[in-house]
Amino acid sequence: MSLKTSPALWLGLVVGALALTGCAGPPAPVTGGGDSPVEDAPASSGHVGDCFTGSFQYGDCADPHDSEIISTFTGYDLNSTDGLNDADERCGEDTNAFLGVESLPQEYRYGIFDDGGTILCFVGLKDGSLTTGSLAG
Repeated sequence: MSLKTSPALWLGLVVGALALTGCAGPPAPVTGGGDSPVEDAPASSGHVGDCFTGSFQYGDCADPHDSEIISTFTGYDLNSTDGLNDADERCGEDTNAFLGVESLPQEYRYGIFDDGGTILCFVGLKDGSLTTGSLAG
């Protein structure tokens, strides 16, 4: 079973979780899929396994962080509704596989960011609380 949520829902969870961390929040959004914004990550690309807090402030996963990049992919136009929905679905599937579940547990959230053509899919705790290590499995 794959997780399918509306772009507005996952974006709300992502922005809300980042706001809970007390950080300034992610960089300014660009328009994607109708009125659903897609956030731009900073110029320095993230990689699978990178952990971050706030506005993509990368650090060691052994240190407290609120999100972890679990997959990267290309080939989706986030400025179209279909592309945004397809990328969202792929990230949901990647998240479930990463966590080792069939559907996203309530306490987790995932999101996608456009990093200059590469899409970063990340996961964290829904309430924005910090964790150490990986959330894998």
